[in-house]
Amino acid sequence: MFKIICQNTANIITLFRIGFVFVVLCLLSADSVVGRVIGLLVLILATLLDWLDGYIARKLKVISKAGAMLDTLGDRITESCLLIFFAYKHLIPFAVVVIFVTRSFLSDFVRSLNFSKGIGVFNINNSRMGSIFVSSVTSRGLYLLLKIVLFAGGCWVLVISAPDFSPGRAVSSPALKSFVYHVSFLVLAFNLVRFVLLLYNSRNTLKEYFSNDYK
Repeated sequence: MFKIICQNTANIITLFRIGFVFVVLCLLSADSVVGRVIGLLVLILATLLDWLDGYIARKLKVISKAGAMLDTLGDRITESCLLIFFAYKHLIPFAVVVIFVTRSFLSDFVRSLNFSKGIGVFNINNSRMGSIFVSSVTSRGLYLLLKIVLFAGGCWVLVISAPDFSPGRAVSSPALKSFVYHVSFLVLAFNLVRFVLLLYNSRNTLKEYFSNDYK
């Protein structure tokens, strides 16, 4: 039993991370500054867990294809829920969310085709461009940083817009809202570049599957 738990520690952390996003949304919907600040802190904790599950998987040498897929699922749920929530709060364009979420579904479809052929998440982007802009530590770190800036910035806008912020006076920062708005486009652009490279690196898999469908 202990061995099974150790082998799945990273996956358990990922599941907790997925659950935290719903806690964050509930807290950010509160009418109090305290509730929204706690929501921001929980989001920071969830971000740390996103790093921790990968670190533990590598440390315990329990990296698996299924674990990588679960980690991706956690990212999808977290990103999609937060983006939809921010669009609902009029912090980012609804079109950005639609394109981002659609791209996520398409990416996971392509990854599932690769997965069925035994090609794991970390082995798909094997071209030079794919390695640089998708799977490299620098690229993944930059993409993560952009998402952290977007989500943390959006949360802070909601904090300072709470009804009881600064003794009962609603405060909004146009500059900060504009910053969050424009960062959402940067995140989307980075996202689409990674998607194009995913399609390129999966071209053989896609060609094989769609060719077989007509035989």
